Amino acid sequence: KDEDKIAKSGLTVSFDGDTPYFEDSEVVIICKKMCEVELEEGSFSGSEYCDKLFPNKDFHTLYVSEIVKVMIK
Repeated sequence: KDEDKIAKSGLTVSFDGDTPYFEDSEVVIICKKMCEVELEEGSFSGSEYCDKLFPNKDFHTLYVSEIVKVMIK
């Protein structure tokens, strides 16, 4: 979060329209975001999943996307 990790990686960034991707990738999957949900403890069907996946309760955002293009080298 405190540095430009992409610049330090040495990877080459290209664009498909407005979507950035790494030219160095063997496979690129371009997606369209359909839904975003903030995860919370009550989002899980059982506490064992929540405890296993997020033992520190450091939840993040879940995205559901539609694959619109796949590019393979």
